[in-house]
Amino acid sequence: MKQDSIIKNKPLLTQSRLFLEVSGVIGKVAALEELTLAYREYIPSKDNPVFKWDETLIEAFEWERTPQGDNHWCDVCKELSNE
Repeated sequence: MKQDSIIKNKPLLTQSRLFLEVSGVIGKVAALEELTLAYREYIPSKDNPVFKWDETLIEAFEWERTPQGDNHWCDVCKELSNE
């Protein structure tokens, strides 16, 4: 398989369900910054060993295992509920 076809078939982070949901609340730039930081610093657990980009914020990762922590993601989630 050629490298070009691999790149074409790889979904972009900015097209993921998680990014689209979070960016709808905090904006695209902030969502990219926050989710990138959370992804890079995420501490895997037995129940959630990886980020799930195609899930909702509630299901994508364990909030307390990111630098932002529970309170930050809870605030974002509350804003989602208000939409």
